This record gives sequence, C-alpha cells and structure tokens, in this order.
Amino acid sequence: SWSSPPGGVYLSLILRPKLAPPEALRLPLLAGVAVARAIQKVSGLEPRLKWPNDVLLESKKVAGILCELGAETDQVNYVILGIGVNVNNDPPEELSEVATSLKQELGREIPRTDFIQVLLPELESLYRRLVQEGFEPIRQAWRGLSSTLGSRVMVSSLGEVLQGEALDIDEDGALILRTFDGLQKVVAGDVSLRPLE
Repeated sequence: SWSSPPGGVYLSLILRPKLAPPEALRLPLLAGVAVARAIQKVSGLEPRLKWPNDVLLESKKVAGILCELGAETDQVNYVILGIGVNVNNDPPEELSEVATSLKQELGREIPRTDFIQVLLPELESLYRRLVQEGFEPIRQAWRGLSSTLGSRVMVSSLGEVLQGEALDIDEDGALILRTFDGLQKVVAGDVSLRPLE
C-alpha cells in the first residue's frame, strides 16, 4: 500500500505523451532514473533501481513510483506519474529491514525543497530526451543503475510466478527473464521481485 508520512516528498505529474499503450511502461523507468539521479546529486548516496518502480539504497526502498494510464486502443491520452521519496521521514520500525530514508542514511535532514528543485529538472530533461531521441538513452541509464539485471529472481505477476535470471529490459521497458522454459517477457502490473535463495 502507498503511505505518505510527514517528511517525505510526494508528487503527481500529468503527462500527455504520444505513445502507444505498451510504451507507457517506459515512463516509470524514466522517473526511476530521475529520482536516482536527484538522490545522488543532493546526497552523494548511490541509489539503485529495482524493476519496475522502486529506488533502493543499500537494498532498502527509499522511493516508489506509481503510474496510472488513460488510453484508447492505440494511443495514450494521459499518464499520471506518482512519485514518493522518503526524504526526512523515518520508516516505521516494522519496515526497518526493507525501507529507509535519505535522513536515515545520511544522519541529517535534507531540505525537501532542495530535493524537489533537483528532481523536477531531471524529470523534465529525461522526458524531453524520450520525446526527442526515443527510449534507448533512458534504457541505457536505467541499466546502469539497475539492481535487478543479472540477478536470479522470482517474479509474481498477475497470478503467475516465474523464476529465472533477469537479463534485460526491452525497448518498451518490459523485463526479460531467462527461465527453464526459455525467454519470458514480463510487463508491469502487480509485480514483486525477490532474489532466489
């Protein structure tokens, strides 16, 4: 569930991209890259991205991205991109093993307005790049920040469970898994990734 405790940064952006519905998966990946870059610039920390929509610090979630889509059969009308970042809030004790905040990692607070003033230009720059150059530059940036690729994972999506190695993301942002049955393409939805033991 989505939680918005005091001290975090929470925002929603309405975008009207000229994309086909399958291409909309690119947008949360783009937002993940922007959030990771903003965290690095403001804090010096080294965030990683977990497909499809989490930003991690030391394997703990520091930010999440949600995407709501309004589309026709062949055209996206709008996308609402929701971003939540644990900046100065302390995650509850019961989540201390899986969640963190910038304050917790740094031992000091970061002015939230400073973070927002770095995040929004990153989002705008990457979105313009997507429009002008396509997804490949964002895909390359996402790969460089990924904690998922190259890992053996279990993916549960829409009632199906797949196990395998996370090889790559495709030109639309879908995760490519190598399973015992061959290559499988997993698109966003209710997806959770867990490293295999």
